[in-house]
Amino acid sequence: MTEGAITWAQIGTILAGLAFAFGVVKWVLGEFASRDAKAAAIHAAASLKIETLERALNDFRVEVAQTFASNAALADTERSMAEAVKGVYGRLDAMTGRLDDLLTELIKERRGGAQ
Repeated sequence: MTEGAITWAQIGTILAGLAFAFGVVKWVLGEFASRDAKAAAIHAAASLKIETLERALNDFRVEVAQTFASNAALADTERSMAEAVKGVYGRLDAMTGRLDDLLTELIKERRGGAQ
C-alpha cells in the first residue's frame, strides 16, 4: 500500500460520519418544522381568541353607547330642564301677581260694601 492512499476503512468511517451528521441535521430540521407547526397552531388559536375578544368588546361598546347617555346628552337634558323650570317659575310669578291683584280687588269690594 502506498502512504497517501485512503483505505476502505477510512472511507467507511467518513461515510458513517457523514450519514450521522446528515441524520442529526435531518432530526434538527424536523424539530424546527415541528416547533414551527406548533407555534403556528398557537398563533392561530391566539389570533382567534383576540378576534373573539375584539368582537365582544365592540359589541359591548355598541351596547353601552345605546344604553347609557353621553355627557353631551346629559348636559343638553339638564339645560332644557333648567329652562323649563325657569319658565314654570315665571308663570307662577305671573299667576301670583294676578292672584294678588284679584284678592286686593275682592278685599276692596268687601270693605267698600261694608261701609
